[in-house]
Amino acid sequence: MGFKKPDLTDAYSAVNRAFMEVNSPYNEGYTSWYVKQDLYNLYFHLKKSLKNMPTFSDEDEWLEEHYKNELWEELKK
Repeated sequence: MGFKKPDLTDAYSAVNRAFMEVNSPYNEGYTSWYVKQDLYNLYFHLKKSLKNMPTFSDEDEWLEEHYKNELWEELKK
């Protein structure tokens, strides 16, 4: 059957919902902190997973371009 690339729409949606919950004025600090901890746990998991993956030939260039774009977006503010 072959490899099927996962659809990350649900993951992006979950992160966006968590962001909205953390910043909601209707939540107290305890709830917001709990949701933010979930995001940190996801971040730590992704960081560990990426560290244990091989580096691909154009990966460094791709990352450099991404970081440049992030920098330009920050400078536009």
